This record gives sequence, structure tokens and C-alpha cells, in this order.
Amino acid sequence: MNNKKRVFFAWIITLFIAAMTFCSASANNSENIFLNVSRPLTSEQSTALEALKIAQSSQLSPIDIDAFQNLSESDLEKINDKNLLDFVQTIRQQTDAAQKGPILPVKEFKVLFKYESDSKESVQALAASLGIGDIYFYKYTNVFSVIADANQLVKLLQNNQNIIRIETDKLSTPEAITLGSATEAITHVSMMHQAGYEGADAYIAILDTGLDASNPEFGGRVTHEHCWSSPANLLPDLLSVASCTDSTRTIQLTESESAYPYWGGLSSSWSHGSHVAGIAAGNGGIAPKANIIALQVFSNFTVYGSQTNLALSWDSDQMKALEYLIDLRESGLNIVAFNMSLGGGSCSGYCENDPRKPLFDRLVELGTIPVIAAGNNHYDGFINYPACIPSAYSIGAVNYVNNKPEIVSFSNHALAVDLLAPGVNILSTILNGSYAYASGTSMATPMVTGAIALVAGKVPETTGVNVESFLQKVSTLSATRDRYTRKILDFSKIPKIIEALKEPWWIVGDTSQSNQPVYNFEGSVW
Repeated sequence: MNNKKRVFFAWIITLFIAAMTFCSASANNSENIFLNVSRPLTSEQSTALEALKIAQSSQLSPIDIDAFQNLSESDLEKINDKNLLDFVQTIRQQTDAAQKGPILPVKEFKVLFKYESDSKESVQALAASLGIGDIYFYKYTNVFSVIADANQLVKLLQNNQNIIRIETDKLSTPEAITLGSATEAITHVSMMHQAGYEGADAYIAILDTGLDASNPEFGGRVTHEHCWSSPANLLPDLLSVASCTDSTRTIQLTESESAYPYWGGLSSSWSHGSHVAGIAAGNGGIAPKANIIALQVFSNFTVYGSQTNLALSWDSDQMKALEYLIDLRESGLNIVAFNMSLGGGSCSGYCENDPRKPLFDRLVELGTIPVIAAGNNHYDGFINYPACIPSAYSIGAVNYVNNKPEIVSFSNHALAVDLLAPGVNILSTILNGSYAYASGTSMATPMVTGAIALVAGKVPETTGVNVESFLQKVSTLSATRDRYTRKILDFSKIPKIIEALKEPWWIVGDTSQSNQPVYNFEGSVW
């Protein structure tokens, strides 16, 4: 093991021991539940971090000025990662390093490359020749994720017609805010349960911070678990460490078949996935008989700028989870929806170039609906990534105010929002098996995921509507903000509609009497 690795692991061990001395937030603490709260480093941690920085600096390669200068304007236009582009431009401006003095040390970056679909082998060979070892090629999209220093990335890009674009490997945060419902008053979900619709034949996937499959609230219905969590030493900017573990919960891994988060005892933010899954499909949730696929995609960011110990998720890990779902769906598993109560950034329209889009689109083709939180930034006219992906079913949050549902102030609202659901003071389970109230579009989103599990397959395909538009059209409730009116999740008429669609009605004037009924979405069949 080289000196850099020894110092790196010493730092991680120091951090872990110190971090575990913090008490996790109480389920009764209404200010801290699920918040990513930065915790200051101890003096021991600070010393270890400085040693790691020194060791890293001594291991970095010298800047290859010529490689940077030889990039063409066409090459530069392909760099869609601001940090990498800024670094490249700074180096290119340093045309005479000897004359102008020391230049910036080479840095490492974690990015996503999109390449021409028929060029995988040549791109792989070039990456190998450049000594790039931390690289991952996705199966269902022509994208690879990579951690490499700027010299290597520049040489991989230079005059390479096989490279289409370099994208940021963005980070997502859980979309919950504070402890806080009017869930039943708004949605009337008990009417579905009383009519016998509980989601027993459906599978839903939760891409989040993981959960404890043995939690009684899930009733033994967690059928699949997996975890992807990427460590990345990109100091001085950030340091992420793996958050997967095995069944013993004592070994730290980058990938495993357990969804329990290795850092689960560090802070209450790691209970976010449990809370979300409980809303969608807990014993007291929207779809209490649905099967759960628990996918842990978060890493612990021990250093994130000036902050420490945050739970964040890389795009690249989310993409691995999405490919896992594609494999399960193609094997015949009835996955009706996947839930992503996470996100970041802002988008005023639709994000056609998001690297997750091809995987969303493929799952939609297979019949699995992406249900994504719009975000909690108080935006009007903007929502978070990946909710802005065109095939996403983007969800905002509402609450009862003066006996009427209103869009919550924190809920991002824009053209791309598709449906609203309760998102304030929602009670659900947390990692230690107890319960807590929480608010956010994170809580509204699994309401809709659970709703899809209740409805999918119950509405005859010949009605000509898919599940998303069905949920929108049958709702009798709506709310408006910033000129955009959106329907609110509402089950009050669905049981009656489903039963009516089972009757042998026909379209008036159709002499063949072979068509299914037409529902006018106002409460009757004709």
C-alpha cells in the first residue's frame, strides 16, 4: 500500500471513530430530522485531513501544459462541467509556466463522458493507455463515469471524435426539510384500501439512503436490496466515502446486496430512505401490500467544501441503480414505479441532456414510471434535477390551509410539475424502527409512488389512458401558484371508476359492441 493510501485510510478511520461519538438526532427533534447538518471536525480529524492533503499533493502528476494548449475550440465546447472547464481555461492561460512562476497543481475530477455508441472499445483502450483505472461503462446508455486527473481527462478528450460531451457527475441531496397531516383528508386513500386495493401484486423501487429490511413496518415485503456508493478523493474540494455494508453491518463497502446504510448511526439524515419507503408501502402507507425494492445510492461526504458529514448521492451511482432496475424489469418483475425523493440544481424547462434520461426513458418503455421530487428550494419557474427529465413524473407538495389545499411555499413549482400530493407533517418509520413526522417534496413523492402501485393494472388498457394521466384526470382537487394549476392526488372516485370499468358497457353508436367504456373523468361512465 503506497503512502497516499495509508494516509487516506488513516484519515477515514479517524473520521469514523470521531463521527460515531455524535448522537443521532432524536425522532422527536422537530428541527433536525433528515437535515444534512454539517458537523465540525475535531482537532484529530483536522490533523489527519491536512496530512492527507500533503500526501495527495506529493503524489500528483505535473501539469502537461502542451496537452491543455492543444485542445481545440471544438474540444472545449464538449466540456459541460464548469469546474473542469474553469481549471482547463486557467491552465491554458498559463502559456509560459517557467516565466510566470508556479501554476495550479493538477487536480482530480469525477465526471461523466458521453461517447459515440459504436466506439466503446476504442475509448476503453485509450483510457487504459492513459492509466485511467477508476472508470465504469454503463450497459444501457453510451456513458461512462470516471475519476481521473485533469491531464488524463484532457488527453482523453483531445481531438477525439468519439467523445460527444463531458457532463458533471452531479450531487443530489434528500428532498426533506423538517419535522412537521392532512393525507387522508386530501387523498381519501382509505377508500382504496376499503375497496381491497392495497398494491399486493406490484413492486416499487426506492432509490434513497437505504433502509432496514427487518423493520416490522415493511412486513417482510422488501424483496430486493442493493447499494452503490462511490468514494472520491477530490480534495481540497470534497472527500466522499463509501456507505454500503454487508449483512453484518460492520464492513464498509462500495457495493453490496444490503440496503442498510453503513453510516446509519451517524445522523438522522440516513433515515430519509426509511421514511420515504414507509409512506409509499409501509404497513400504514399508501400501498400497504406492495413489494419494495430498496436501493441505497448515497455516500457520506466527510468533506464538502467547508462542511462535513453530509449524505449526498452521485448521478453515477443513481445510474447504476437504474440499470439494475432495467435488468429486473426485463426479467419479468412487475415494477410499476421507482421513487427518487432526491435532487439538486435548478432547471426552468426540461433537461434533455441529463445523463440519466436514457435510463428513465428505457424504464418508461418497460412500463415503470419515474416518480421524482420537484425539490424544496421555494422556486417559482424552476425545479430540481432529475425531476426536469421529460419522462419523469414530477411531484410537488401541498398542505391544508384554512380547510383548503395549497401548494406549500417550499415546494418548487413550474411547468414541468405533473401532480401534487400531501407533503407536510407526514408520519412514517425511521431507521431505528420508531416513527417521526417530516415535511418536503420527499414525502409527497412516495404518496404518488404508492398510488401507482394501487392503480397500475386495475384500469383496463383500452381506456386509452396511462396511470399518470389517469391519476391527474380523476382528481377533483387542484391548486395554483405562479400561473400553473396542477391536480392533487385524490382517490375519492377511483374505486367506483374501476368497478364501473368492469361492467360490459359500450360506446354509444358502436354496433360491434366490442369496445371498452369511455370514462369522462367527471365521475360517470357513458
